[in-house]
Amino acid sequence: KDGSAASLEEISDVAGEVGKLDSVALKLASFSNQNKYNNNLLENELEKLKTGRKVKDNGEIFFGIEWNDLMSVGIKAMDDEHKELFTRINNLLSALIEKDAGFDIVELVGFINDYIDYHFRDEEKLLASYSYPHLEEHKKLHRIYEDEFDAIEQKLKEEGFDATLLIRIQESVINWLLNHIAKVDTKYGEFILDAGGTPA
Repeated sequence: KDGSAASLEEISDVAGEVGKLDSVALKLASFSNQNKYNNNLLENELEKLKTGRKVKDNGEIFFGIEWNDLMSVGIKAMDDEHKELFTRINNLLSALIEKDAGFDIVELVGFINDYIDYHFRDEEKLLASYSYPHLEEHKKLHRIYEDEFDAIEQKLKEEGFDATLLIRIQESVINWLLNHIAKVDTKYGEFILDAGGTPA
């Protein structure tokens, strides 16, 4: 409730500033995807929820994705890699929304792409070591996401940044975070722990 009130106030403020419609559109697109993330967490476990949306010290709305323990797979090494991915994604979102933040957008997308490759291969190696029965399906999901992010990186290099690309990045990132980490990865975490694996 408080989050909605703060967000409406932010939207009202920026919408009233003539000449900043591009900024308004980008923030609204980002806020829409953040709502998907928060709503998913609410549906999963409302009483334990700490939303990923927060207000910065200067009163601005934070539009990134903040780690929540509901996303934990129960394996520390994988959780740490997911947290690092969150950090890199948030840097990208900051670069896209706050264009004067001093980030190189193309470099950041490549930075995320490199880490995605590292994380996926590390995760697949872990699952193989425990003979995870759904490893091949897991690999297919990884390839789908890698292909999408490769396409995003290529489009960015060829055509540059625009609002459409931002929305595509957010949709790809948010959907994967929700459907892959929170739903798919948690299943392998349970399998490994049941098989006697260590959370560490």
